[in-house]
Amino acid sequence: MSTLIVEVCKVQKVKKHPNADRLDICQVKGWQTIVQKNQFEDGDLCVFIPPDSILPPELANAPDDPICPGRLNVTKYLAALPKDNDGNRPPGGRVKAARLRGESSYGLIMSIDPSKGDNPKWIVGTNVQKIFGITKWEPPVKTKEGDAAKNHPLFIKYIDIEHLANYPDVIQEGEEVVITEKIHGRNLRLGLIKEDEEKYVFMAGSHNVPRKEFTRHKIYSKNSFICWLQAHHLWTVKRKETKSVYWRLFDYKIKSVLNRLFDGESVQSVIVFAELFGHGMQDMQYGMSSSVGLRVFDITVDGKYLDYDEKVNLCSKFDVPMVPELWRGPFSHDEVNKHVSGNTCVCEPSEAGPFKGREGVVVTPVKERIAKDMLATSTHGRVIFKAVSADYLARANATD
Repeated sequence: MSTLIVEVCKVQKVKKHPNADRLDICQVKGWQTIVQKNQFEDGDLCVFIPPDSILPPELANAPDDPICPGRLNVTKYLAALPKDNDGNRPPGGRVKAARLRGESSYGLIMSIDPSKGDNPKWIVGTNVQKIFGITKWEPPVKTKEGDAAKNHPLFIKYIDIEHLANYPDVIQEGEEVVITEKIHGRNLRLGLIKEDEEKYVFMAGSHNVPRKEFTRHKIYSKNSFICWLQAHHLWTVKRKETKSVYWRLFDYKIKSVLNRLFDGESVQSVIVFAELFGHGMQDMQYGMSSSVGLRVFDITVDGKYLDYDEKVNLCSKFDVPMVPELWRGPFSHDEVNKHVSGNTCVCEPSEAGPFKGREGVVVTPVKERIAKDMLATSTHGRVIFKAVSADYLARANATD
């Protein structure tokens, strides 16, 4: 998950909505948000609240709400939060995105109003997340994915990719980049790790948890002698092993990539990062309603990410599928916007299911680099960004 950034911003540009007389389109950082006509002007200060923010009732409700008066009157536009284990739904709601009269709208922008307690001395960049009690949406953790394995410090997790709209100036216009499709599934990491001077092990896991290759299950059945031991309820126990979904696609092709990069004299770890999708993964199954597939998107050697062309050459050599490449060339925000929405390229749109579009895109320089502006973010300086489709965020029956 990307970092939640709720800060004071400047409305860079306001333009009329081309298909709605009562709406305007505001540009804030790299985000586009639709608002009521004449609500903002160019240069106004505001608070930008991005998608996947959770608003408390004190902010989301209407001022005249009889139970908990609020400020923005946007509760009906928010996604309800899932119920807890006791069947109770937490208060507040989740900010999403929408397409309004053909135009994408991400998040919310709020006027700065001293009469409501806002500080008139706030400047651009002021973090107001805690002031307004806004928190980050975190998808529920799925636990039925096989037994957890012992962690290893060299089996690193993948970074959390930040939104391009929050850092619109890090990639310079004209820098050579690759735009790939972002797939809606589960993060999968497959690695070859050096345990000691003589032992090397394969490891597989989800984003957070290494997984054992096999999980043992107990199967109970009543004993045939139950007729005379009814009072004791005697049962026989059988054991069955199933292969973890995180290991099922760890085939010789992936292992060939790992072995090619692994040098026992100097390299300590090689990890392939892929998206696992299909049956049982998420609501978007990409035509795989009874099986699972993977697409590789990154590879690290001792924590260093390979340049794009090196990844492509390795995966091509060993016939390992990668995420679809949508475009390659000089960077521009207009080019990203052309590709962030549209039909998926993972499968034929007719096979994709009810939602045939893309989750969004990932934008990376062809040559890996570190940026000072990104050092304090979840990428630890690595230049890589995502842009998410408003159609994806607004789709029906979504899962995370």
